[in-house]
Amino acid sequence: VLQKVQAYIFTRRIRVKDSFLDFDPLRCGRCSSHQFLRALSSVVPVIKPLEMKLLADFYTDTRDNIMKPQVVCYLHFIRAVDSVFTVPDLEKFPTLKVPRPGSTLDGARDTPRPCEDEETVQQVLHRLALLTKTRGVVFRTGFQDAERSLDTSLLCPRYAGKVTEMQFLQHFPFMQDVNGYELNLLLQRYSTTAGDVNY
Repeated sequence: VLQKVQAYIFTRRIRVKDSFLDFDPLRCGRCSSHQFLRALSSVVPVIKPLEMKLLADFYTDTRDNIMKPQVVCYLHFIRAVDSVFTVPDLEKFPTLKVPRPGSTLDGARDTPRPCEDEETVQQVLHRLALLTKTRGVVFRTGFQDAERSLDTSLLCPRYAGKVTEMQFLQHFPFMQDVNGYELNLLLQRYSTTAGDVNY
């Protein structure tokens, strides 16, 4: 369940801590079970209620000196979720080799699919990288309008790095430099199981 939350948070770059601060005015690091569930459902709406309850039970502090109803230690949850980005308390281990962000999510992330002509795809990707560098095009910004519009949630998830195939074709900056066969190979490689294109 935690890896599912981490995958959702990592793809959308969400700051989890901000949703819990309203429920903890004294900044003690704990909140009630209902507040934990509310904050979690606002941050990760795709998670099921049973999974949220499992997380709340797992992070519940059962020591005797804890004042009820603030029994869920959300700070431990935040540290576990944010570990997908970086190693916590890195200043205590200055010689530690830090893994790349998201490297723990190998199975949970959308990885490029294999396609028919892998050699041609690699040539096209190399040519696109050269074009973006020489022309100064930031590839991601071309798709952000389609990804962040008000109607996006009806078509594909917001802030997830995914657009529909038609939106990809509308906003693709190098239509003159890529032929139809190469474009179909790119769509085949970066399409998801839901039918979106992971740009």
